Amino acid sequence: MSAKVDSLARPSEDKERTLIAKIRDLENQLREKEGLLRTRDGQLQELSAEMGVLAEGITQIRRDRERMSSEIERLTSALKEKKILLAKGRDS
Repeated sequence: MSAKVDSLARPSEDKERTLIAKIRDLENQLREKEGLLRTRDGQLQELSAEMGVLAEGITQIRRDRERMSSEIERLTSALKEKKILLAKGRDS
């Protein structure tokens, strides 16, 4: 009777070993994927910070461009006035 019990228990033990091996493999895969997610999360945070810096740079470039445009307009107007004054001085 003991041999019969052993022969019935053996397939169950094999299945248990197989399932334990599968669980370990899945746990390893899970840890690997969690590591990849942490890496990606770090990369996303770095990119987000870089985007913030780039956005600040673009804002500064726009301000500088507006300031230069205003300065060009002011200098152009001053130049026209001087040309007019020079032309009047020649005519007199």
